[in-house]
Amino acid sequence: MRNGAPIIAALIAVSLSGCDNLSDNLPPQGFVRGWHAVPDLWQVTIQIQNSAVGAPDITLGTLEYAGATGANALGEDSYPVTIRVREPGSSSTSVVLETTQFVAGDRLYELVVIGDAANLQLLTWDRSSSGANGAASYGHAAPMVGAVDVYVEPPGTDLMAAMPRASVAFSEYVANQTLAGGQYQLTVTAQGDPMDILFQSAEFEVTSGAAPTFTLLDSAGLGPSQIVVRSVGLSSVSFLEDVSTPPLLRAGHSAIDTGNVDIVVDNQFMPPLIGDLPFQTISTYETTTADEVDLTIAEAGNPGMLFVEDTLDLGSGTFNSLFLVGSVANDDLAVTRAVDSQRSIAGFAQFRFVQGASNFGFIDVYLVPAGEVFTGFVPISGSVPFGAISTYIVLNPDTYDLVLAQSGTATELARVDGITLDELNLYSVLATDNVDPDIVDIVLFDDFPP
Repeated sequence: MRNGAPIIAALIAVSLSGCDNLSDNLPPQGFVRGWHAVPDLWQVTIQIQNSAVGAPDITLGTLEYAGATGANALGEDSYPVTIRVREPGSSSTSVVLETTQFVAGDRLYELVVIGDAANLQLLTWDRSSSGANGAASYGHAAPMVGAVDVYVEPPGTDLMAAMPRASVAFSEYVANQTLAGGQYQLTVTAQGDPMDILFQSAEFEVTSGAAPTFTLLDSAGLGPSQIVVRSVGLSSVSFLEDVSTPPLLRAGHSAIDTGNVDIVVDNQFMPPLIGDLPFQTISTYETTTADEVDLTIAEAGNPGMLFVEDTLDLGSGTFNSLFLVGSVANDDLAVTRAVDSQRSIAGFAQFRFVQGASNFGFIDVYLVPAGEVFTGFVPISGSVPFGAISTYIVLNPDTYDLVLAQSGTATELARVDGITLDELNLYSVLATDNVDPDIVDIVLFDDFPP
């Protein structure tokens, strides 16, 4: 018999003690947190069954990849655990994995969903929750990365003279390593070789008494780094920035009346980072500089003809797209930028829209089943303002008609019929001005066929 009805507790940032909710009345008490560590899986929902009469089940959380839930307080007992996912073609989730987890008092359990979308498994890490102040834990959930050493030292420390805080292979977990308050840098190296750096974080602060968990996950296309490191229990960050991997940047040109342009970083005109970029073209990714730098967009080969002067602030270890939008005639030339993902999702396609058509303040974006009238459907992105870039929209693979319409009306601005969106692919669309101010042009890129 369970000791009453377990309920969800708040996210614990500094200590796992002192939760002010009814589960404090369930001694002894443990804690459970969920993780999504399946690179090709869209979302995962982790639920804990509550057998108390009339009490609802607990949903730890519905997580995107690399996501973590808060720590949930539970009375000591065995709990059925259910893993649910969204199947292609369905509007609801279905159960794909069921297991049981015993929760002991004064323990924190990290329930980590691993594997691939076709074969999910549940991995459990656990550590003491009482007396964990000032201790850190390290988990390895990156199946494409071998055994590693993890160093957490003050910035500037010579790793050749330091000892790893943890040595872990995939699925392993090292808990309760003493970590005093202060400034630190986390470095992941190949096991036994401190010179082979796989990841090195920006400087971060550990407050006195904090008990952070650092989880290593496959980058899986979230950025050009080999791994990403998710932290829980730090007050300032949730993902550590990888300063050992520079950012990548590409540019798109949707300013109709500028001619070809050069994209210049920190006044390096010869050669420019991206040179001689034509209208309605998307460049390849180029390695560039992290943090704030000067950005200049000029007429190709003519540094004296400047179109845009701005600053550019990129995070290390990221993919980025920058678009020149607007027109000289409308006096609204500007740049817009988004952080990209290259992560494929099993069973689904992904779609993103860039509104670079300055003649229209807002555009509705429709993807409708091929041959259907678009006005009978709701836009997948409604009222997208000029200069905006949508988030990635997850879609069922199918053949669609793409229609751009003036926002809130049935006025069609452009369309492409019969586009096929396949699973695992990412598709992007750029809207640009046309010489006819009443219509727009559509540029298809990323995984669309050339």
